[in-house]
Amino acid sequence: MSMEMKVVGFEGLERAIGVMASAFEPEDVKRIHEGIVRPTPLPGASDPIMRQGFTLEEQAVEAFATEGKTRLLGGWEGYASEPRYEVYKEERGGGNKVGTWDGSATPLSATFLRGNFDHIEDIGAQGFKWGSARYYAGSFHDGQFQPWDEVTAPARPIVVINETMAREVARAYQRYRLQAARSRL
Repeated sequence: MSMEMKVVGFEGLERAIGVMASAFEPEDVKRIHEGIVRPTPLPGASDPIMRQGFTLEEQAVEAFATEGKTRLLGGWEGYASEPRYEVYKEERGGGNKVGTWDGSATPLSATFLRGNFDHIEDIGAQGFKWGSARYYAGSFHDGQFQPWDEVTAPARPIVVINETMAREVARAYQRYRLQAARSRL
């Protein structure tokens, strides 16, 4: 099972994008979508389209670096309910940090960045897909059955799509429109 973040399904964000995008040219919408995915400067400016820390890439990088303790996440639950897996991981050199495997040549976190062979990304004017092709990324994000301890591991969200994010997306469209107006002066 792979994990793709699609801007559909969360009503507030879907509505914000639909209303705002209708006032823009398709190439501008595509650039704004890229700005939602990763830090992208406004046209003719150095300021980013999305406020720092809110792009999907930034959220993913911060989540893996802090074990889910981000401005939008409260932190990932540790391995208390998964003691056999915790021992398995530590014995094989994986360490005890949730979401990472020490020394991994191909960490899950890297699959959320452009250029990684397991990264999913398709940005267009009608919408975008973004995420990881790793089969376990979605189950890590949503929670999964874990065979070592025969329990359902807790959900450990990598990015958050909520009302705060919907407001940030709406503000990104507003910043883009304001910068475009300034550029014409």
